[in-house]
Parts: sequence; C-alpha cells; structure tokens
Amino acid sequence: MKTKGHIYARYNGSGNLRPASIDQQEIALLCKPYEDVANAIVLQAVADYRRAMRKLNKNPGYGPALYTKREVERFFRSCWFAELTCVDPTILLSELKKEGS
Repeated sequence: MKTKGHIYARYNGSGNLRPASIDQQEIALLCKPYEDVANAIVLQAVADYRRAMRKLNKNPGYGPALYTKREVERFFRSCWFAELTCVDPTILLSELKKEGS
C-alpha cells in the first residue's frame, strides 16, 4: 500500500503500518532507470555542444550554433545539471573547449 509517497507493509496483521524494508540492491534497481535518463540528458548536451563548436570553427558568426553553445553552457552551470550528475561543469567545459581547438 502506498501512502504519502512511501511504501508501507502490514505488520503482523495488527493493522498497524510500518515502512517496508528495502535493501540496497532493490534501491539500485529502482534508481537505475533514472540514472540512465540523467546520463542520457548530459551526454546529449555534450553532443550538442560538440556539434555547435564544430559549426562555429567553420563559421564563427553562425547564429544557431552560437545559441546552442550559450544554452548548453547555461545548462552545464544550472542547478538541474548539478542534480543530474556530480561532474564539475567548469572542468567539463574546459575539456570540451580543448577538444574544439
């Protein structure tokens, strides 16, 4: 039975509810799909940044690539990015810029 976002189990048929015990392996299995989505979001941002940088190397004033570059840099510095990964955005951007030069 679910109540207030927690998983509960009946205890000895007494009618009292207590939190169900979930082991670490079950938690890992429950979290894996969310971690996969978070990793996919970050990897897509990296791919978008690389693509924008390639276009900007050919044409430095290309508007759509400039926009993508700015937006991805903003994402890397956002709270959402920090929730998705523990990667340091400063180091990530530094490495991506080295790749592009």
